[in-house]
Amino acid sequence: MAGVSLSVMLLDDELAALYDAPCGTPAFRSVPADHGDLRPAESAPAASAAPVRTSPATDLPATAALQAALDLITANEDELGRLDAVAGDGDHGIGIVRGLRAAVAAARTAEPGPAADPRSAGAALLAAGLALADASGGASGALYGTLLAETGAVLAKADAYCTALLADAAEAAQRAVPDLGGARVGDKTLLDALDPFRAELRARAAAPLPGAWKAAARSATRAASATADLTPSRGRAARMGSLGHGHPDAGAVSLSPLLTAVGDQLNG
Repeated sequence: MAGVSLSVMLLDDELAALYDAPCGTPAFRSVPADHGDLRPAESAPAASAAPVRTSPATDLPATAALQAALDLITANEDELGRLDAVAGDGDHGIGIVRGLRAAVAAARTAEPGPAADPRSAGAALLAAGLALADASGGASGALYGTLLAETGAVLAKADAYCTALLADAAEAAQRAVPDLGGARVGDKTLLDALDPFRAELRARAAAPLPGAWKAAARSATRAASATADLTPSRGRAARMGSLGHGHPDAGAVSLSPLLTAVGDQLNG
């Protein structure tokens, strides 16, 4: 994860001598001038993030949907960071954007086609989920990676798209999040937006997919805003007490544009 950790301590002469002592560990190296035998390992040059191009006309459905989600969440990156900083470390926006860039690149490589085959999209989402979790870092990256992978696992076994199939995928994803992170609906996490999305999609399982998804995404957006009335019960935010009350959860809010972007792709 990108960032800085700053520790503040009272320093006396004894601690100062210990702190300045030479050492060489994977996490910290201190090499005073008279200890040339503990040379730090050479640092590799920082890898620059390869830009992901705007979705070309040849992108298949899963890749195109992820690209649309990346574009919309990138536009909201600063706001997601601001929400996360209320009772967290403020890196949610940058982490999810970084993860989605990796997810798009992985999906673009892994989606074999044809466009009408959900098994092709399933393969792409499985690869995208692993890439997102690896690149994003933190709990949110693991959870979002799980959402994509669980959705992909359901699609990979299907023969044709329909609303009921996507409702099955949403339910599989909704079950996986508590299994991984221990959260429950009402704990002020992304589950509070995902659960109403799942319920609405299931209720419309017999309806055409584009309209059903759009209605479910609206439910998720409303629910994400309503998390402002909840007090966090999981993770770092829970340890901050009531500080997050009155502000929506960044994870729930970031799920909303992702689902909305996918719905726009379906309606397009």
